[in-house]
Amino acid sequence: MKTLLGDVRQFLDMRMDRQKEKIENLLATMRPILDLQEENARLRSEQFNVDQPMDRQKEKIENLLATVHPLLALQTENARLRGEQFNVFEILGRAELEKTHSDFIGELLNPKGSHRKGDIFLKLFLCAVGNHELDATSACVELEKYIGTVDYSNQTGGKTDIYIEDKQENSITIENKIHAGHEPTQIERYCNHNKDHNTVYYLTLSGDGPEQAGEYEAGRGFWNISYKEHVIPWLERCLKESEDQPVLRETIRQYVFLLRRLTTTMHDEHEKSMFSLMLRNYDEAQYIAENFSEGTKNLCEEVRESVVESLQGTLADDRYTIETGDPITNPYAKIFIKLKGYEKKGLWFGIESFGSTGDSGNLFVGVYIDDRKKHKGYKTARGRHANNWWADKEHLASLADYKEYVMAMQDGKTLLKLHEDEHFKKKFIRHIVNQTQKYLDEETKPLLRKLK
Repeated sequence: MKTLLGDVRQFLDMRMDRQKEKIENLLATMRPILDLQEENARLRSEQFNVDQPMDRQKEKIENLLATVHPLLALQTENARLRGEQFNVFEILGRAELEKTHSDFIGELLNPKGSHRKGDIFLKLFLCAVGNHELDATSACVELEKYIGTVDYSNQTGGKTDIYIEDKQENSITIENKIHAGHEPTQIERYCNHNKDHNTVYYLTLSGDGPEQAGEYEAGRGFWNISYKEHVIPWLERCLKESEDQPVLRETIRQYVFLLRRLTTTMHDEHEKSMFSLMLRNYDEAQYIAENFSEGTKNLCEEVRESVVESLQGTLADDRYTIETGDPITNPYAKIFIKLKGYEKKGLWFGIESFGSTGDSGNLFVGVYIDDRKKHKGYKTARGRHANNWWADKEHLASLADYKEYVMAMQDGKTLLKLHEDEHFKKKFIRHIVNQTQKYLDEETKPLLRKLK
């Protein structure tokens, strides 16, 4: 105890004014949380009840949300004080590129990787996903491994994101999905490779992969894993093994910070506080959870349907067929605009994303490649090629007189404005239609030439 007090005195005597200021700011941020939690506990003495007057229910829910807000503010402030807002992956514009994530994870998994940690990271990963078949000591890692020409009818072939194989020919295939959609027969093709000896992992931000892929079921034929539940905990164990290598340790730490942002994952201490708060307000928290997802889903679907209706009234009926894509609960819920007579050609215009879940970024219009085998590498009139799914993307600009509201259906500020301001909602929808029409005017003739 004496040593501790001595350390404290030494710290104060150093006159590090800036650090003292930061600590005082942090404590000032925490005080309202304690006050609000005490007040919230008082209010909890009366059970939340669906039969209570709506004003009383509203008051209790607003109190819960008011208590949560300082917790989020505290997490943001802590992230700032720890320097987490400086992130090399984001600065270099690589934060949401799947290849960046596959390359980084693959390098850590590789026993011969530049980390010079041998197979320890791979062993930790196998433990994290519960794989007891692969022999880490003899494993080799290959990125973008070619497993044959894609054959949709026989469900074989393709190129895997991360492929690991040991000397006994046991293998692991990791299909990495950050914001991309699911490719046709992709899981089946991977499951049919090295059959009975290949474990397929479908990696997404939150583990929301498909439950069924042809004859294969999730949890039996293939496994859905997530950055949130599997990769972040794995990386945190890797950090403990990297204490003696500062560059490696800090690079992994930066990557963990990035993943926490992408998956909206709190630090353990904040997550524990948040969960305790929700349990103390169990009925209110459950009420919010059940109604929030339904409310956002309905609002996003209303906007998408309004855009479809407006497009149908704006675009020439004899030129375009307008359809909705995935359900609104899918992070990549789209609108497809197909040239009439060429609906089955596998190359369409599209708008993405109206999804009520995920974080797929700002709305954009572009040329969607449904048939990747036939149209691989197609470039638009602008000479651009975005990725395997989109030949071109053009993000929609914000409304000139509402620049503070981004064109994104997963942005809380924009959703609130759409919900409360009917005038803004009409302008928002019209803005999407106008920008889409402008894009079609430029790209329809080149696309027609390609399809003919």
